[in-house]
Amino acid sequence: MTLARPRQICPITGRQAHYLDPRSGVPYADSHAYKVLTSLLRHEYVWNAALGCYLDHGEPPVEVLEREKRMIEAPADDDPMNVDDGD
Repeated sequence: MTLARPRQICPITGRQAHYLDPRSGVPYADSHAYKVLTSLLRHEYVWNAALGCYLDHGEPPVEVLEREKRMIEAPADDDPMNVDDGD
């Protein structure tokens, strides 16, 4: 029987996390990940629901906005998020 602590993965880098941010409780792997977490806590990133991720410092590129608009106007038939409930 081992009493080792379970390994946690850094959500920023995807690597094994060696540190734990005391402010948020989020595990992180390195100084870059710590800087990103700090920026998130300062609200310097904006959540984009259509893309399902945070975007840094304001507006996404025009190409992303155009693709997002097309997805909203005409969702793809093979899109798993496009559920037809028969109404």
